[in-house]
Amino acid sequence: MLELFMAIGKTSGVAKQTGKPFNCHLAHVWTVQEDKIVRLEIYIDTNEIKAALT
Repeated sequence: MLELFMAIGKTSGVAKQTGKPFNCHLAHVWTVQEDKIVRLEIYIDTNEIKAALT
């Protein structure tokens, strides 16, 4: 039996390359089978990260 678990949150930091800050939403989706994590999907606002890196 597969079970799905989700965590929704925010992350923030400063890009080392540019010194620009970022603050964005994220979601993690874990798929668990027989009490073991068999998949992890990470969703994040890549446009916000890209803006901090350029």
